[in-house]
Amino acid sequence: FPSIFHTRPNHSTIVPSSPTMASRTPDAQDSRNVYPPERFSGPAEADLDDEQRRIKDEIESTRTTGLNGPFGCWLASAAIGDRAQRLGKACRYDTVFCQREAELIILITAAFTDCLPEWDIHLGEARKAGLEESTIAEIDKWRGAFGVEAGEGIARACANGKERLIARLAVAILEGSGKLEDGLYEECMQGFGEHREKAIMDCISITGYY
Repeated sequence: FPSIFHTRPNHSTIVPSSPTMASRTPDAQDSRNVYPPERFSGPAEADLDDEQRRIKDEIESTRTTGLNGPFGCWLASAAIGDRAQRLGKACRYDTVFCQREAELIILITAAFTDCLPEWDIHLGEARKAGLEESTIAEIDKWRGAFGVEAGEGIARACANGKERLIARLAVAILEGSGKLEDGLYEECMQGFGEHREKAIMDCISITGYY
């Protein structure tokens, strides 16, 4: 819902490796990189009640991206926001995937949904985690024009076999409305090793959450 509220990231709270609008890969003048006027970014600090303030403090102390994305808005619905931010923390940090692999899935999801705030926030996080610029550029190419060919294109740009499989799985989940073909399922069951079921479930959870 950052796209519904036209939420803009606060670049002062995004990791330093996140580029400014002027240096974003690949083309800063791309119309996809233009934010519409912001509608809502969350309740004003002075209007927060004790529960909202507790949730805000927890978000800011546990998330490197702070209240960026949906988290400021979620303070308007504290009960949901509290549970949602805990689910988000688990999806981002507590899966079978390393941070680089998780950010790969998140960027693919941001490209598929064409969600500029999510893309802006996690572009820097992906770079910080070590995701290659060639992989990022390929994912970026598909923003706003995602299709079935995206999976293979992104996979070819990935650095290793596991990331190629992760990319194909993430795209298949997003493109297939939750369906997964037998062939790719069997590849995942073999390619993800002893944690194969957890890897599939974690990828579904990350794409669903973001």
